[in-house]
Amino acid sequence: VYIMHVAAALSSAREPAIATQDEARGCFPFELFGLCPNIVKNCLPRTWTNIQDWTHLTLVVGNVACGIQVVKIIHEIGFAEETCWASACLKEILSLVFMVPCIFYI
Repeated sequence: VYIMHVAAALSSAREPAIATQDEARGCFPFELFGLCPNIVKNCLPRTWTNIQDWTHLTLVVGNVACGIQVVKIIHEIGFAEETCWASACLKEILSLVFMVPCIFYI
């Protein structure tokens, strides 16, 4: 009898714990733009609006911050002072080269 209980415990321990859609995990999933009008929600990808967990929220916030930084750098290059163009805006251009691919992660 003891061997059967151990075997049953081992088999259930090896099975991965899979959360179903019906189980609520704290405050997740939630809609990030739930209070916005539908026209705004339809302009954004579903992966940006329906947040599943803390990791997903971190990725979305990081992408938004990265997008804001890209817009800021483009503005700096467009309206650059002589200090930027003296070094060929190398710092700003390299920042864009490495940040733009990150925006397309999600």
